[in-house]
Amino acid sequence: MKRFNFKLFVVLSVAVLSVMLSCKKEGRYTGDRISTIYREESGQYTTRDTSDASGQSLQTVSYDGYRYTGEKWNWDRDRVSEILYYYSDGTVYRDDIYTYLFGQLLSREDKIGNSRLDYYYSGKRLESVELTVGGMPYATFQYFHRDGKISKIDATYYTTSTNKSSDADGTGIWALVLENTMPSLPAAKAGSSTYTQSLRLSWDGENLASAECWEGDWHRWTVKYTYGTELNPMVGFWAKASDYWSELPFLASQNNVLTETYTGASGKVEYYEYNYSYKDGKLSRKECKKINNNGNYTYERRVVDNYNYEN
Repeated sequence: MKRFNFKLFVVLSVAVLSVMLSCKKEGRYTGDRISTIYREESGQYTTRDTSDASGQSLQTVSYDGYRYTGEKWNWDRDRVSEILYYYSDGTVYRDDIYTYLFGQLLSREDKIGNSRLDYYYSGKRLESVELTVGGMPYATFQYFHRDGKISKIDATYYTTSTNKSSDADGTGIWALVLENTMPSLPAAKAGSSTYTQSLRLSWDGENLASAECWEGDWHRWTVKYTYGTELNPMVGFWAKASDYWSELPFLASQNNVLTETYTGASGKVEYYEYNYSYKDGKLSRKECKKINNNGNYTYERRVVDNYNYEN
């Protein structure tokens, strides 16, 4: 997977956990009972032609992946109890176990990555999330609300024995860090604060209009969204892990996102397009296409998810 190049790209992943918190849904998936999601990946990119002695010629390289099982969902009555995530070779890299208390999401634990998220509420409103890895505190996320929606998320990361620089890839904690990037943190006294980030959100009705990442007074990036008219069946399921961070509005907004445009502090732009298909009123196919143009170099990645449901 090609990583997004903005350094310490972390706070957006927190939004995937909790943007568009609904008092009715409380972080739970309430749509049709998904059993399996099959995934296909393909794309193309521009690179230098190694056969050219001058090194000036460019060539376009295409690749096609095969269809494989991406996710399997298990259920306890009307609640998702477990989601298994697979690599294309059939290896399970993540096993999320969900627990509830009186119907409200209490925790999500990745048995393979040895990481855990605990959710804390004031009534039905999410107030904070605690992340531990290997039993040690990793991060705390505080949530601020306006007009019934989350308007800002403040993230504080800690230096502990579990997130020293050698663990910078964040192996096993895809739950929180999309694109599989965690900050490189030096080993230090457990529980000591290292740095903070903020994610500021704006809304257009029931859809996320834009998100901005800040580190203190430093503006890191902005992303803007456009939407279609179809209703999003995943809205409110902010506790689902994601393999690619562009999933944010797919878990956040009432309608299906059509485009996303990311602009970094350096002016770098990345663009996403989405397409959806339905069968018998159920989402059957979702295609996400990432387009990145940088002068003469282009990169395009296409991910297709095919949904299967229990009878």
